[in-house]
Amino acid sequence: HESIVFSDFILHQFKKDLIDKDNKYIRLAVEECYTALYSMNIDVVVRPLSHNERIPSKIKSKSLNILGEEIAKKLDAKYLPECIKSNRNKDSRIQLKDAGNSEKRKSIIKNDKLTFNLNKNHKIKGLSPSVLIIDDISRSGATAQGIAKAIKSYNDSCDIYLFVLGETCSYRYVSEERMIESQNRNEKLLKQVDNFNKQQNKAKTTTPKIV
Repeated sequence: HESIVFSDFILHQFKKDLIDKDNKYIRLAVEECYTALYSMNIDVVVRPLSHNERIPSKIKSKSLNILGEEIAKKLDAKYLPECIKSNRNKDSRIQLKDAGNSEKRKSIIKNDKLTFNLNKNHKIKGLSPSVLIIDDISRSGATAQGIAKAIKSYNDSCDIYLFVLGETCSYRYVSEERMIESQNRNEKLLKQVDNFNKQQNKAKTTTPKIV
């Protein structure tokens, strides 16, 4: 139950753009991402498009943009969400929340015709950059798979990584094993957040000077 509540909390905070760069969960996420991926030499960080985006906007998905910028800064990479584009207009795009089962979600993303392209002005080291996809919540993984396919179409040699804040699963569409894995990951996340909060509170407590 706690992991479901926390996933809902993250979802609400990010979808409603209630996050700023000083948010403690942003700082925690950045540190966890750095610990896991600093040795992978990430070059580019990207994010999914919102349902009403053909090209990424700094106004929309503001919280996710903040997360991407902070992660890229920590990893000494470039946050380039503009590398992901869709050739469908916003009126013809179907929101994933209306997609129903996971197979339908995959078909929606498949038909979304995403493209990935690096501008020569981006000055990325090497011909095959390592790309990190970030997202707030993962459900079926279809969104990340769609972006990864677009990246591989651009350059099949690119290494691709995924970092998400939380994971949600539907009992109807995933195996019990996957459900347990998801619950264990989110419970681990709860402990990390709890420890992080304790450290933050401890840092705020000043020790009186002995005169």
